[in-house]
Amino acid sequence: MRQHDGPSGRPRATTACRCDRAPRRRPSQPHAGGGMAPGVAPKRRAGGSAVRRRKFRQLLLPPKRTRPTPRCTDAVPQGRHRDCLTPWQAAARPPLPCVQSISMTTTRHRPRTGALVAIGGNEDKTQDAAVLKAALHEAAPAGTPTVAVVTAASREPRSQWHTYRETFEAHGARACWVDIRDRADADCPRRLEQLAGVDLLLFTGGDQGRLARLLHGSAVHRLLVRRWRDDGLVIAGTSAGASVLGAWMPGGRANEGGDMAPDTSSDAIPRGLALLPGVVIDQHFSKRGRLARLLDLSSRQGGLIGMGIDEDTAAIVHPGVSLTVVGSGSVTLVDCRATHVSGKGKPVVSLRQVSFHRGEAGAVLKARPGAAGFAAFLP
Repeated sequence: MRQHDGPSGRPRATTACRCDRAPRRRPSQPHAGGGMAPGVAPKRRAGGSAVRRRKFRQLLLPPKRTRPTPRCTDAVPQGRHRDCLTPWQAAARPPLPCVQSISMTTTRHRPRTGALVAIGGNEDKTQDAAVLKAALHEAAPAGTPTVAVVTAASREPRSQWHTYRETFEAHGARACWVDIRDRADADCPRRLEQLAGVDLLLFTGGDQGRLARLLHGSAVHRLLVRRWRDDGLVIAGTSAGASVLGAWMPGGRANEGGDMAPDTSSDAIPRGLALLPGVVIDQHFSKRGRLARLLDLSSRQGGLIGMGIDEDTAAIVHPGVSLTVVGSGSVTLVDCRATHVSGKGKPVVSLRQVSFHRGEAGAVLKARPGAAGFAAFLP
């Protein structure tokens, strides 16, 4: 101990020399009796509480939602993308050139099913030609469409070809003749080459039974169905060519009058190309009074949907989307799926619970969501 004299002669406060002080025990060193030294608090790490609070907040807060960075086709921006910046940061940066959002997954080409144009026959082929122009517009809304004319149903195929070629060329389309007269023609590679690049295929009138026999199951049939489903090929048919578009079709000239006498010649119905499943199509409907025949056909096979199309009228069907009526007449739909039939084999047949739907030119039927097949267009 050392003492120092103050200014008044009194001794100053006594201070301990550095060598006289007791050695200080570190907080991390345990006391002789075990544990930490009494009166000495453990030393905390610098910033430990802040680190714990930050980790605790990260556990409680939801993860930040970040948007994927779009890619640029011309230039890749350096650093963070503009969409990930704050407004003031984005304003300070110049706009990025040609930024286009690209999906992270590779998208394949989605198939586009083409339209079906069922014409009731005897359509106008003059300068007006509203029905044929509507078919051309479906095939190529902008540009020059290529039309393939299939005359397999006609007994005078060359005359039919010349008539339709003049009509289509007068409206700015290119036409080619697909001459199919026997089964070998339906499997000919030359015919497949003709159909490979067309936008519209038209079946002319004639005998629908002959047309179905020549095409059903052939290479031409398989090609046109594939192109219709995947490439958007528009398939049109007039008169007999319209009847083959359905799953079933009328056969012969029986029961064309206004009576309800059934067609007892055969209980079977000829099969069509089945582009419209569960549907039977009749043409020249009002002109030839074919309501009785359509009812008879629709009540067979466990109940079908019948479509009667007037002359110079067409039903443009976008499968699963819409049905549009164009032309000067109307389209009649007969729903016999829930019809009770009694008196089969007798002169008079009784039908109960038959639904009728009639659409004039300009009528549009929208498909109901969730409904399958052609029945989606019916209420």
